[in-house]
Amino acid sequence: MAEALHNLESSASYFYPGVLLFGGIVLVAAGLCTWLGGLRWAGAIAAFIGGTVGLIFSYSFLSRGTAAVIVSSLATGGFATLLKKPVIVFFGALAAAAVTWLLFSPPAMHSQALRGPSHYMPRDSEYLGAADTAAALKEEMIFWGAALVHSMRHLSPGGWAAGGAAAVVTLGAAFFFGRLVMAATCALLGAIGIFAGMIALLLFKGAAPLSRISGSTAFFALVLSAMIGFGTMSQLLLCPAPRRKTQNRAEHEGGL
Repeated sequence: MAEALHNLESSASYFYPGVLLFGGIVLVAAGLCTWLGGLRWAGAIAAFIGGTVGLIFSYSFLSRGTAAVIVSSLATGGFATLLKKPVIVFFGALAAAAVTWLLFSPPAMHSQALRGPSHYMPRDSEYLGAADTAAALKEEMIFWGAALVHSMRHLSPGGWAAGGAAAVVTLGAAFFFGRLVMAATCALLGAIGIFAGMIALLLFKGAAPLSRISGSTAFFALVLSAMIGFGTMSQLLLCPAPRRKTQNRAEHEGGL
């Protein structure tokens, strides 16, 4: 896996700088908003989750045509916007299961020799074009998605059971502490967005953030956990629950 991360860092030195810079800024900004105020942006976050699911589903099972992918993403994103809370809660349950599955994945899967995709390297210019950079990033996402699926296929029955239990516990907790589960899910998404944006910006500067992260996974996992906890508490304090219509009506009638 370390070799695949090093390959990505080496390839990133040829990526179009504007893609890394602009993409990194957008990811950090969106991550901060989601991390600290996700409960205020529940509709947009649900739309993003639904659109991403639609994109993956269309690309994997239906059609890889641009029009089909766009229509599928817009349809699922729009539907998710109407649901909001259930979409975010189910995503949180899936995230809890995924983290548990990663913890139970065989150690050999973390140290196996993954080289990653080979990207086209420019000869006549210093950097790839924006379109070629986007294509290279697409290949990387497909590669890492396939590596994750491959790792999950080698999970033991105990690992699958633990992941399922984590998802069930998360869903059960949502019935009693819905805002807490939603806030934690938004904090997780925001923290990941911030990490991804900072990685893109560091790659733009020519640094090697992925090698550093892979060499200190325990430390960065602790940092991510602390960020999720802080973001969850911040949302619960800064994003008050919407007042029910019955309460508003009663207060209005009482004022009269």
